[in-house]
Amino acid sequence: MTETNNATSSSTFQGERPPEIYELVESCIYEDKDDQWQREQQKILLEEAMGIKRFHTIDSEVLFEKQLQKRKYFVEGLLPEGLTLLSGDPKSGKSFFALGLSVSVAKGVPFLCFPTKKCDVLYFSFEDDEKRLQQRLFDISDDAFSGLTFSNEAVHLGDGFVETLEDYLQKHPDTKLIVVDTLNYIRPEKQNPNMYKGDYDDMIKLHKLTMKYEIAMLILHHNKKGDEADPLRLISGSMGIAGGSDNVIVIEKPKKKGDTVSTLHVVSRDMQNFDMKITQGENGVWISAEDKTITEKTISVEVQAVFLYFCLVNENKEPLIISATDLANDLKERLSVNVPANMITKKLIAEHEDLELLGLKFDLERKKKGRKLVFNRNENFRSPKYVHLYDDGSFFIEVFSPEEFEKLCDDSGDRVTAETDTENDSSSAVIADAEIDETIAKNSNEVTDSCFENSVSDTSENSSGDSSDAPVTVDSHCENSCQPVNRCQSAAENNKKPVQNCGGNRKKHGKKNKNKKGGKKH
Repeated sequence: MTETNNATSSSTFQGERPPEIYELVESCIYEDKDDQWQREQQKILLEEAMGIKRFHTIDSEVLFEKQLQKRKYFVEGLLPEGLTLLSGDPKSGKSFFALGLSVSVAKGVPFLCFPTKKCDVLYFSFEDDEKRLQQRLFDISDDAFSGLTFSNEAVHLGDGFVETLEDYLQKHPDTKLIVVDTLNYIRPEKQNPNMYKGDYDDMIKLHKLTMKYEIAMLILHHNKKGDEADPLRLISGSMGIAGGSDNVIVIEKPKKKGDTVSTLHVVSRDMQNFDMKITQGENGVWISAEDKTITEKTISVEVQAVFLYFCLVNENKEPLIISATDLANDLKERLSVNVPANMITKKLIAEHEDLELLGLKFDLERKKKGRKLVFNRNENFRSPKYVHLYDDGSFFIEVFSPEEFEKLCDDSGDRVTAETDTENDSSSAVIADAEIDETIAKNSNEVTDSCFENSVSDTSENSSGDSSDAPVTVDSHCENSCQPVNRCQSAAENNKKPVQNCGGNRKKHGKKNKNKKGGKKH
């Protein structure tokens, strides 16, 4: 039997191949056979089909150019997706802290000074019964709300906790935050004799779950006795607990007797580390004890400039294909935005989601003569309405609301009638499209002067006083579901004023010739 098995195995790898291997080879014939990356992919597929195991790797160049989603923050600046450890002394208020955070996320309201992203929350409360939980909910919230679910069923790691939680997440996909109060309730009954390895392995099991489902998990744990300069060394157990976490939040009680202000230490792999003072107000609710504000993220000037450039040169719905060098030169010439050519691709890849909010989809196209940047409109695209200039040379863009843009592009119902009623007027659809393109082209051309004047088109003047004229912030949405497009900080917040009558101040900014030149071309 042994000889027969060996012979079969030998013939499979040296001589005859299974039929599916040949089918796989035919499907892996690429147009460019000289492309090293394509040949490598073909080799991987063949080896996997033959049962050969190998490490899954990614080349640095491929990774550099890959458009990935930014890490989500469910509490901006405090709680990103991944595994977060919250540690504090016994009876220090960490459970109240976690519950207050959970309520804020479920309701979509700020927690302390941090904005939140609304989502469903599953809270494992092993130490509190319904009476205590209800009383704390009364202390935190004045009204009933949905989105926060409690459980007190303890299942140990290795005995089905991860599997049961996976089943719950699959049935409740809107649940993006899991809170476990506390870690000891789900630790395996039999501990690994190697303390560090046991602690680290337990945390890694939870960490892998957060990565798989792109959720945030907040694990509560205890501090040990004593004083430590390093907040991570305040955590009870080995350093494997902190080492297996993406982020660590430590509540350190005041050292002076009678002092009610605690210190919140935040140590993270993905965020900037910081400390802040917090205190428990009435009924134990945590509040900020210092004047700390979180600056909302903004869309960079470079990304806004690329969007504005696209509107200037692309008058139809065809994709814009351009090299990074040409784009850098045009941005400098037309908009006085100086960004090196070798940095444009990196900037667009890193901030591709911001560009998509403005209405543009960005891709890289490999050509034999070089690499090209490809821009296409997406469903969020709308023409610029105003371009606000500041004395320091920066600017931000306001776009038409969906209703205004729909009027700008004519009524969609009339267009459908014109396109379908070919018996009465076969040319009406062409005329309608031509008028729309002419209108958009006219407004796009006027954007060149609007960099130094007040408006883009006559349509925007007739809509003054509408609530849609207000700047749209990056993290906000208007009532008409318009996508966030602009810097979230207003001119007043930046102590800047939009340049008034900019057409008369062109000389002051030194951009007269450049914009006139750009206007003549397009």
